[in-house]
Amino acid sequence: MHLSKSALSWVTGITSLIATSDATPLEKRVTTSPAAPFDGCLYQVSKVGAFNSRIAVTNWNKFPFTLKATDRTGGPARVRWNPANVGVDANDGSLTLTVPGGQATCSDDSPCGSAQITTAYDDIMYGSMRTVAKTPNVWGTVSAMFFYSDDNNEADIEIQTGNTTYAHFTNQDWYGDNALSNSSIVADTSAAYHEYRIDWVPGRTDYYVDGKLLQTYTKFVPRTSGYWMWNSWT
Repeated sequence: MHLSKSALSWVTGITSLIATSDATPLEKRVTTSPAAPFDGCLYQVSKVGAFNSRIAVTNWNKFPFTLKATDRTGGPARVRWNPANVGVDANDGSLTLTVPGGQATCSDDSPCGSAQITTAYDDIMYGSMRTVAKTPNVWGTVSAMFFYSDDNNEADIEIQTGNTTYAHFTNQDWYGDNALSNSSIVADTSAAYHEYRIDWVPGRTDYYVDGKLLQTYTKFVPRTSGYWMWNSWT
């Protein structure tokens, strides 16, 4: 991930999501975006721009200080973000974000357990975020990777795990309920790892899957600094 302030992949079992970094053999096998060489001052992302910081994770067994697991109850619905649902896959070392099975009823009084990680920084302004992910294929959960400042400054890639042949790309409305949203047919997101990418620069968000540009928005582009976030929730 290349940021204007300061990568990763993911897998899911019964309802989980995994993340690895751009330095691991797993991600090297599926990463399609070009590298961003460091020129001694900035990270140069071809045809996108120059960024002053980068987050790169090489070992999920030592959770990086640049990221944090969410520990609270809250949006996008009344879910319980539980750090206990963030783990590491024993087979390939990728990060897992899990929604435990058997949660029959979710309510304000009994919110569903889910998992989320975010950047430790909340003042990121622009970036090129790449995520290598494999999603669950069970009904009832969402796998997401996105930029978030507030409900009106947000750029999302979301996958409904009951329909894993579509990726949904959204810029949330600055003013209310008329978000820009579109979806594209992609290869089955639960069958293999794929690379998902958002480039956020002044006046534009570009959405990629496996290096192919699938959506560009120039309206409702986030205007305020915030976090990059990854979650699996119900």
